Amino acid sequence: MDQSNFKIGQIVYQVGVNILSQLPEVQEHKVLCVGTKSIYTTGKDVHFHYNSESTFFFSFMDVFNPDELLNAFAHTVWTDDREKAEKYCSKMLEIVQYKNNLKKAG
Repeated sequence: MDQSNFKIGQIVYQVGVNILSQLPEVQEHKVLCVGTKSIYTTGKDVHFHYNSESTFFFSFMDVFNPDELLNAFAHTVWTDDREKAEKYCSKMLEIVQYKNNLKKAG
């Protein structure tokens, strides 16, 4: 990932499962600083809805592994594309619903 594509003030998106609602959601984060390997942002955390600062590493951008969400509740993904964020959120919802159906059946 070429960090020159990122600008201070740009919006990026974090996607993950909220702990309270147990549903996936998209949260916007504003870029505060652009480094050589990561960006530093401010926004609401998807898990707890706390206003916080986050570091997003370029090497993890758009890295969504559905298997990780099946095995761990706190999997997140970040992207600079709103449409991709919505797709990740939709896929996470499918997985959460699948896990809930397994719990009901078992």
